[in-house]
Amino acid sequence: MRLGRVSTENFVFVLPLRSPFTIFATEIVGCMEKVLVITSVNELVRIRPDRVVYITSDGNYSVVTFHDRTEQVFSFNLLHMQRLIERQLQEEAARFIRIGKSLIINRDYIYKINPSKQQLVMADTALDGVFSLVASKEALRQLKGYLESIYGL
Repeated sequence: MRLGRVSTENFVFVLPLRSPFTIFATEIVGCMEKVLVITSVNELVRIRPDRVVYITSDGNYSVVTFHDRTEQVFSFNLLHMQRLIERQLQEEAARFIRIGKSLIINRDYIYKINPSKQQLVMADTALDGVFSLVASKEALRQLKGYLESIYGL
């Protein structure tokens, strides 16, 4: 069996040349961008963190909403999703903020926070999509205070 070697500064992948994983390893080396990889019995899903707007809880399911308004449902709860994000994305996981029991948001998409109306508007200035979410007044006050402290306001 011939082996192919794919390397980066920190990692070396040694795989059979005809392995289906060779393409995946090359892809990781080529872009060096972190992706969230979620696998189940039936499928493997690769998610670019910059395309996730928010993640909601629906009982024992997590629903990931993307910038193009598509959704992907996973059969585990929001806490499990949070731990996957933290473990796989490491420093890049800081872009995600847990709000209450049922919501994780990508802070890059925050457009407007209005605690008195319990309204959180998520948007991307480069796209024509606006997502209006509802969260508790207290959670939104804390989010607003956190963001003000980050921006030195």
